[in-house]
Amino acid sequence: MADAQLVLLVVTRKPIPPGQLVLYKVLYDAGDGWVGQKELAQQTHSGSVAALNGVLRALANRVDQTSAEFKREKHGFALMIEKIAHEGEWYYRITPELRQVIDSTPHLKDTMALSIADIHAKHSKMKDWLIVDAGG
Repeated sequence: MADAQLVLLVVTRKPIPPGQLVLYKVLYDAGDGWVGQKELAQQTHSGSVAALNGVLRALANRVDQTSAEFKREKHGFALMIEKIAHEGEWYYRITPELRQVIDSTPHLKDTMALSIADIHAKHSKMKDWLIVDAGG
């Protein structure tokens, strides 16, 4: 199975919470560029690196709990977000596969066009978390 198909499985498995949507949005908007951990925390969680790390852990759990194979292989969030160290700071960007899934999934693509505040307002309650099916 191609990586984009694996990412689609992760994205469609269950509703996406606003913290993960905002993470996707900030990295999606950065294009192919890397975003430093402090900047990412500032844009997504008012500067809280601990909150950002919580979202990344939740995303890793989402990936690993998608299938028994994923759990064995321990993909973590690396299936969807790349991470490198540079000059003592972590930097992140979305994988080409996640970008492909976003671009080909209308509900997700439309959500990326919203502001961060609008994402939080629209999806703040669990019942309002974004549901994405394989058809869009």
